[in-house]
Amino acid sequence: MKNNLLGSYLVFIGLALLMAVLFVHMPYLIWAITLGASIIFNITGTALLMEHIKFVKTNSNTQ
Repeated sequence: MKNNLLGSYLVFIGLALLMAVLFVHMPYLIWAITLGASIIFNITGTALLMEHIKFVKTNSNTQ
């Protein structure tokens, strides 16, 4: 259950950073750091959510 919430939080943070990159004017270096953080948060959150889905799927098949 922790992976589900943590994955969701990371994806939401990644999306918020992506919106900041798209709509806020900032210097190039800060823009690049924010975009990189957004990508990392989104990939990590998606991986955790996929792991949670796999766990739920394997447990539902064994019962």
